[in-house]
Amino acid sequence: MHKENCSSTIKSDQIKIYTIPEARQLYRNNPGKLSQTTWSAIFRQFEETTDSKSPEQKSLIKGLAACHLTEIAYARADIFPVEVVDRYASEDGTWLIKLSSIHSIDAEALARSMGLEPPAVRLENKLIKNLGEFEAVTWSLISNSLLAREEEGETLITFQEYETNNEDQLTYVFNCKTPPPHFKQYFIAPDSLQGTFRQLSRRANALDKLETHAELMNVLIHPQQKIITTQDKLPENETFKNLDNSKQDTFKKSYGHYQYILFKDRLELVKLT
Repeated sequence: MHKENCSSTIKSDQIKIYTIPEARQLYRNNPGKLSQTTWSAIFRQFEETTDSKSPEQKSLIKGLAACHLTEIAYARADIFPVEVVDRYASEDGTWLIKLSSIHSIDAEALARSMGLEPPAVRLENKLIKNLGEFEAVTWSLISNSLLAREEEGETLITFQEYETNNEDQLTYVFNCKTPPPHFKQYFIAPDSLQGTFRQLSRRANALDKLETHAELMNVLIHPQQKIITTQDKLPENETFKNLDNSKQDTFKKSYGHYQYILFKDRLELVKLT
């Protein structure tokens, strides 16, 4: 056995499972080959870089990766560069912090590449005109726009109102329960970013796992091939009779079939009803 620690990524098509009788028969057929195989030779086989993916599987992975990168880009575009105009503690013990939009070459270049309005315009729409997909009240105050976890933890701030100075510059007033942190640069993002971190991390891990499982990729490419017909009888009860004809036809076609689908990070057998 090896004394050194080593690890290798094993793809699903590199693994074969045998029952005990099958393994015994395999040994009887070629005992010399199995007994003389060293662990070094086995590890070398795992480390071979031959890509056995079909064109459809490669296209699937590339498409899902492109979708994932697009979601990351939109998540980054919703992180707005700001500067702190003022901060102070109120009489009730909460802190008020005044922020205003600032120019950022990176943020504006990202917005242009995605066909979005400039960050300052979109921030105004979200906070004042409520033109976003949802009305964001709670925001995250962070020190970077790289979707990286904050070393000092996340600071949640709540939007209160806006002010306009003599030069028509907008200032957004937020409050928070703790003293605002001191950063070299400031950014704000709608809601807590913790959920975004977890979601993107889960999807990245799922893509990594999917790439090594040929069976799962084939399920997504050809889902109809994974349907299993059963002998279950259709229950034509009062609920069924209350459906219109088109829904009854659809129910009849789908009932009594099972299909493998990818649900979150695992493969499940789901009945189509």
